[in-house]
Amino acid sequence: MAGVRGGERNMQLFIATAALVASLVMTWPVASVATTYPVGDSMGWTAPPNSSFYEEWSATKVFVAGDVLVFKFRTGLHNVIEVNSSNFKACSTENPIGPKWTTGPAFVKLTPGERYYICGFPGHCHKGQKLSVLVAVSGAPAPSPTTVE
Repeated sequence: MAGVRGGERNMQLFIATAALVASLVMTWPVASVATTYPVGDSMGWTAPPNSSFYEEWSATKVFVAGDVLVFKFRTGLHNVIEVNSSNFKACSTENPIGPKWTTGPAFVKLTPGERYYICGFPGHCHKGQKLSVLVAVSGAPAPSPTTVE
């Protein structure tokens, strides 16, 4: 009889432990997996067919911190420069934010906030080779975007 009671006790202990583990797993923060986005998909980072191409491309995505943008371009024909909002609007390469990527493909790990990228080759940005993305903190909803004209 002692063996049966011991078995019941072990089963109760197992069930209690399983319930505790299940409750911890349900409330434990889940690490998000970064997504890699090839900018412009198959077209890559180049002079687009229309000035709204990259805006339309990014509108179909949800970016979070840690995601990676891959700017695919031929070295010597394009580059990637992160700029502030006013330089994005003006297509100005003055006072870039961070490094200038001159070798393709360029891998850019996203941080939270509004991010603005342009091609610094003469005329390319004005033809629409520019990208703005709104990046949410991982796991948090993205704030409402501001309009960039």
